[in-house]
Amino acid sequence: RSYQANWRDYGFHLFERYLNNLEKMYLKHPKTILEIGSADGSVMRELQLQGFDVRGIESNFDMYKLAGRERSRITYGDAVQCLKSIPDNSFDCIFETAAQYIEEKTLRSYFKNVHRITRRDLIITLHTFEEGSEPHPYQKNHQSRDWWLELLESVGFEDVSKSKTHLYWLRKQRT
Repeated sequence: RSYQANWRDYGFHLFERYLNNLEKMYLKHPKTILEIGSADGSVMRELQLQGFDVRGIESNFDMYKLAGRERSRITYGDAVQCLKSIPDNSFDCIFETAAQYIEEKTLRSYFKNVHRITRRDLIITLHTFEEGSEPHPYQKNHQSRDWWLELLESVGFEDVSKSKTHLYWLRKQRT
């Protein structure tokens, strides 16, 4: 199976898990989603088929070129810079897959912008020590679950997933 097919299945499965948990908690599904690290648009395509209004950001030009029709909904560029121009509370949910590839020194300001532009939820994919995964070739941050949680809480997110090993769903704290 191709990388794209595996990612589409994993990414969409993670999002389905989030939607199922929302239903169990009697919470509304998001309407607008920003996928940061949208690659070839395969997860975006699946989410659109489910009726979501999805936009994306992709920094790898080769992946961006593979996006086909979805390319019109994907901004090509550095996520750290792209987020700065997005207005506050623009999306119900951010689906984030790029954090591990961002320089550690810019992560805090990056997540402040993620917090600023989401109205409610952050779904994040992380490969942590606890999961026994090896870093990807271009990965800059292979940290523990607690390290990531401390960073995300410091900018105003709270852990909703409540898993001791896998951090994936965070909610914007009310200020």
